[in-house]
Amino acid sequence: MRLHRLISWAGILAAATTLAEPPAISPEERILREAESFQEQIVRVVSTVRPSSVTIFNLVKQGNALVARSGGSGVILSTDGHVLTNEHVIKDAAKLEVAMLDGRKVTATVEGHVPEYDIALLQLRDDKGKPLTGLKAAALGNTTGMKSGDWVIATGNPFFLGASGRAVVTLGVVSGLNRIVPGEFFYGNCLQHDAEINPGNSGGPLWDDQGRLVGINGKISSRGGGSVGPSSSGVGFTIPVEQVQNYYKQMLLGAAGGIQPGDLGITVETVRDDKGKEIGAKITEVRAGSPAATGKSPLQVGDVIECVSLKFQSTTIRNATDYTNLLSLWPVGTKLDSIQVRREKALRVLTGFVLAAASKETKEAKK
Repeated sequence: MRLHRLISWAGILAAATTLAEPPAISPEERILREAESFQEQIVRVVSTVRPSSVTIFNLVKQGNALVARSGGSGVILSTDGHVLTNEHVIKDAAKLEVAMLDGRKVTATVEGHVPEYDIALLQLRDDKGKPLTGLKAAALGNTTGMKSGDWVIATGNPFFLGASGRAVVTLGVVSGLNRIVPGEFFYGNCLQHDAEINPGNSGGPLWDDQGRLVGINGKISSRGGGSVGPSSSGVGFTIPVEQVQNYYKQMLLGAAGGIQPGDLGITVETVRDDKGKEIGAKITEVRAGSPAATGKSPLQVGDVIECVSLKFQSTTIRNATDYTNLLSLWPVGTKLDSIQVRREKALRVLTGFVLAAASKETKEAKK
């Protein structure tokens, strides 16, 4: 009798266990569920970041009136109305107006800018000219751990489709890192991605898949013109958030004429070993009177820069691009901890360098 009861209870428990187990799903169903989950996550992120994305109108005088000549996008960096955008979005404006998600349209003044690197900081103001408060600031991320293939989201005002203040959303992936894009506005250390950005997206934010700000969209690569100018080819370039952070405090001080990027006053080219491996940035010119020439231990033509230590972080310099990208992140007055160079096969660690105003001649890094 006892054995019979044990067998009965065993059968009941087995049946209960079977009922508790979730039914097996096919690989196709699993993929579909994961896609739906990802879609829901993107929708949540967009809802979170949209209040921090704004539309900017560049107004110019036309007779006695002010008219919108051009426009762009921006991102709110602080609850008291600081907005980040591109220099080329606000250039030569007689007045700046900003439209927000809640429908408000307010004025903005230029707080500070880094003209060469296409960065500008605005202050939103109320009807009485006082700083606007109570805004939703972007959560800051970083590009340090980003990889090609990571998802990114762009929000902005392409072709004035976000004129009401409700940002247009596009989705893509990181295509490349640490790009150098020269031109009127120099982009160093920038991200390349394929989230579609078009005229009007300039100055707008790029977000990671968690809704953190990783950069400011500014340039596209395009072969076409058309009636509205160049448009997206899937190759967009973004100023990294780290560069903005390094200049932020100085922009708040509103330096007259804009903030100057830092420079050592040297020209470099990539050097390789006998097997073709990149081993550093070789100095081909040291300009007279520059920090490189007047430091405690001056740099010399022929020195190969292998490492730069700055703010207690060491960066390996494998080529000229690494050097240019590192320096593009830092403003005038930044003190380097040390520079490690190889001089006539001997390794030297040199100190005492403070970055001065950048020379455009150094921006065309040779590869």
